Amino acid sequence: IQNRDTIANALTLPKALQPCTQQGTSFLEVKIREHLSIRHLDGIILIVQPHFQKLIEKKIKSFFGSQQVNYNTLCQGPSLSTIRFTSDLEPFIEPNGDYSMVPGGHGMLLRLFPEVGEKNPEASSLFLRNIDNVVGISPESIEATESFLSFHNYILSLITKIRDSLLANDLINAATLGRTMLKAIPQKDPADELPKLDSVPCLTQVLTRIFHTSRQKIDQCISNTENIAEALLELFRRPVIILGQVPNLGHDIGGSPIFSRNDDERYKVCIELPHASEKDIDRFLSNPKIATHFNPVYVACEIPSKRQIEKIEEMPYWILSKKNYRGHLVYYHETVLYELIGNSEYMNCIFVEIPRCLFNPHKSVSDTAGKVDAYWHLSP
Repeated sequence: IQNRDTIANALTLPKALQPCTQQGTSFLEVKIREHLSIRHLDGIILIVQPHFQKLIEKKIKSFFGSQQVNYNTLCQGPSLSTIRFTSDLEPFIEPNGDYSMVPGGHGMLLRLFPEVGEKNPEASSLFLRNIDNVVGISPESIEATESFLSFHNYILSLITKIRDSLLANDLINAATLGRTMLKAIPQKDPADELPKLDSVPCLTQVLTRIFHTSRQKIDQCISNTENIAEALLELFRRPVIILGQVPNLGHDIGGSPIFSRNDDERYKVCIELPHASEKDIDRFLSNPKIATHFNPVYVACEIPSKRQIEKIEEMPYWILSKKNYRGHLVYYHETVLYELIGNSEYMNCIFVEIPRCLFNPHKSVSDTAGKVDAYWHLSP
């Protein structure tokens, strides 16, 4: 009975505080230890439910004592939530008479990004990871993670210089930097030749080849102004996003990057399963010959401005969830984060392959069974 009570109490805790090894080491402790082992990272931001904030902070102090851990907690409170509705389209009312609130999906976290930037003015980007994806601190995992972050920093540094050149109306220097980027990222078709150092064609190829920006969007921006540098700057100012996808081993289904069309405009988006029909899931997403990669396991995201966030949230990427709640069938609106930021319509996004060692999700007790601290290279 004591073991049963212990298990029952553990299940009332947030996932972050539940054990992911036989020694009882929690996901939260493992993720922070992973973070402290990775270069290029300046701090930790934890998104928590309001009623668990103090408990999370207390646990971090108990794990690490006097060791310096630079972290902040942000709450997914009412401003990032939505209301449950009944099948009659009426708000569901809680026993105390309040409207029934529920977090509005991971896409709502976008609204926190500018706040993170304001609190961390030295930071240029966010490194997004799920609390239950354990990679440990083996040399292989750390090296792969640092390689991913270095690639993001390299691309962002080039784009920042291109922005500065366009702001100064220096199309030639911007094109030179663009050609450097095209050389650094191999093209799928070896027959694709690098453009000559002709300013506008070179920069538009960066947008179409590397960031999957539609030709129609580029032409529309350029045609709306006489200042071509200003028009290109608008496109290059979109946040830089690197999405790390893992190889599909033949039985994996998850968010996959696809090309889509909207009013004859072709763009790339990380489509999530709720937005795919069963037919398309069978034909494309579950077919390893077509969906060669899946799941954005690692995401490095340049911090967007509030204005950019508002524009992204105008996209029609939301789902209507149907759940049983307190014995009633309820509905509510959810947004999906990687469909919003892994979208070439509003972001300068690149999809890259990362090794499977960086993908170890713990979705059930069986995923943790048999795992000990040493398995993740965690010292006693």
